[in-house]
Amino acid sequence: MVGIIYPEPSLGTDCYSEMEKKPYEPISCTYYDYIEHFAVLKQVVHIRYYGDDGNPKELDTVILDTLNKKEEGEFIILNNLDHPLRMDRIISINEHILADYKSC
Repeated sequence: MVGIIYPEPSLGTDCYSEMEKKPYEPISCTYYDYIEHFAVLKQVVHIRYYGDDGNPKELDTVILDTLNKKEEGEFIILNNLDHPLRMDRIISINEHILADYKSC
């Protein structure tokens, strides 16, 4: 089976706010597995996250893939967001709240 190849998203500083410049806080391994589960299934999920302005936002979307950039952190690529979403900005996916999960 051939996987889908996505162009590497730009993670330059011009597309991110001051919030993005905060050091990445690794998420729980269990929650990461939860994200991977939906990336494989390509099901629509409801995501709440902190936007570039630091305010909560939400959208119904499909998780297309995950991306790990050592210096910048871990990201998810969504079908209807024009830039990768850093995983530590997620509030919840389908009402599963990230803060409820312990770190690895």
